[in-house]
Amino acid sequence: GSSTFANITGATAASYTTSATTTADDGREFRCVVTNSVGSVTSGVSTLSVNAAPVITTQPVSQPVPRGEFARFRVVASGTPAPSYQWQWAPKGSSAFSDITQGTSNTWGTARVNDAIDGRQYRCVVTNSAGSATSDIVTLTMIREAQPTVGFVTATQSLLEGPEPVPNPPILNYPYESYPKAPELALQPVGWPLTEEERTYVLKSEGLRFPGVESNKHLPQLWPVTPMAACWGQTGDTRWLDHHTTLVNTVQANKGAIDILLVGDSLTEYWGGGFSGAPFNAAWKSHFAQYRTVNIGIGGDKTQNILWRLKHGAIDGAAPKVVVLLIGTNNISSTVYNGTPIEAVAQGIKLCVDGLRAKCPNSEIVVVRPFPMGPVGTATFVNGQKINTAVEGLKFENDPKVHILDFYREFFNADGSIKTEYFDSPQSILHLDYVKGYNLYADKLKPMVEQLMAKIAAAEATPKTTPVKVTVKLSAASTQAVTIPFSVGGTAIKSVDYTISASPLTIPAGATSAEIMVMVNDDVAAEIGKETIVITLEATNGATLGTEGVHTIVINDHDLPTPLKAN
Repeated sequence: GSSTFANITGATAASYTTSATTTADDGREFRCVVTNSVGSVTSGVSTLSVNAAPVITTQPVSQPVPRGEFARFRVVASGTPAPSYQWQWAPKGSSAFSDITQGTSNTWGTARVNDAIDGRQYRCVVTNSAGSATSDIVTLTMIREAQPTVGFVTATQSLLEGPEPVPNPPILNYPYESYPKAPELALQPVGWPLTEEERTYVLKSEGLRFPGVESNKHLPQLWPVTPMAACWGQTGDTRWLDHHTTLVNTVQANKGAIDILLVGDSLTEYWGGGFSGAPFNAAWKSHFAQYRTVNIGIGGDKTQNILWRLKHGAIDGAAPKVVVLLIGTNNISSTVYNGTPIEAVAQGIKLCVDGLRAKCPNSEIVVVRPFPMGPVGTATFVNGQKINTAVEGLKFENDPKVHILDFYREFFNADGSIKTEYFDSPQSILHLDYVKGYNLYADKLKPMVEQLMAKIAAAEATPKTTPVKVTVKLSAASTQAVTIPFSVGGTAIKSVDYTISASPLTIPAGATSAEIMVMVNDDVAAEIGKETIVITLEATNGATLGTEGVHTIVINDHDLPTPLKAN
């Protein structure tokens, strides 16, 4: 890249051969100055490219993974030119490796771990024009639940806490097509932060990543239901991803103390309190100042962007009391100009609700029906009405945790014309006026929020308890009473999550068993992982215990229906 050339000592012939090259010589430039008594002429510039065979600098690591979770392997390699990657697998104990069709990046993620892939071996072959290198062989080992151990009739037992959800039924039965690029669109099914590869991919221009674009097949019916990061400009524009990152950090800093979580597009962003650092607007402050609120709305977001954000750290670990979702407005234009079906947009809204229910199983979800968009009679206005009708057909109210806020008609006069004073532009009919529009929204939202907060407070004030009897057995009856001291551990918190009868336990003379009584407090908080109560028997006097001395009680939150998947 320099324009300064130096003479090479001894290089005075018509040809020149370098000494043995190294990677440090890559990119060096050469030229020749030809001179006689009349004058001189300088040749063009030639560039030296030094190819280097791949060298693996970070090897993949064998992983023990619990049943039902995902394994992810990674390799890092250097080389010139940049190498390509091919992951391979072999059955347990075999040396016959086969290529993995989708395994062509430096990371490889498995399906959910089960018995069929337990013990599989993986390796990565890294190749460029100068050669290849093969990584270490790593093994996927599935972690099985602990086998029964000491002193109890059973070693483990489980129970569910919290309200049992009612499934949100798939009313539309929207026909998803298979799409060969689906794995690329979901480089990381779940997880945050992004790898460098994933970050590079999502910073491509959004249009380049729409389902069907790469294959020249127009598939707008998949756009609203396929999780996809947004990009506000051309490839490399980081603004949207930067805002998402800021909001992820905000949620993590406040996840234990959120009353209301706001999710959506610019109509939500303009409440204030979001990534820009602007305070909440006057309408929010006057109606909801008493609630701890986090706003993760980003202007321009569509259903597919919300779906991507939920899969990539947006609200991980958060347990808001109430979630307010308003999304779908920005999808309307796609139904007009790109042929996206009305039903696909409605189904995208449903998938957003399903994603929130899965991430926040104990939160109350308020789904705000989309507002009017565009002047009366325009295609955007008509299609917005149709989307509202389709959303109504989804029957969200079948799920007691989901609540519909519908005040669409409030935006119209008796003659069917729009009350333009509620919008900041009478011509566009899109964003709400900061005073009249947001005060209308707040007036309609407030009674529902207050009702839900009262419901949550009442449930918290009257916790339910579940009795659990843990039976301890002797291998044989004793002629005198036997005292058995025990200790209690685990991740559940004593006196908060449960109470337990005092140690030691006494087994009467002539008996072979007795019971430790545990009262489990039923809460509505969303725990990360399972809560456990681990009871361990200590040394006993005058009797021989059976072979098992540890009993574990596992407390699970109620499972929720698995959200529909687009691909």
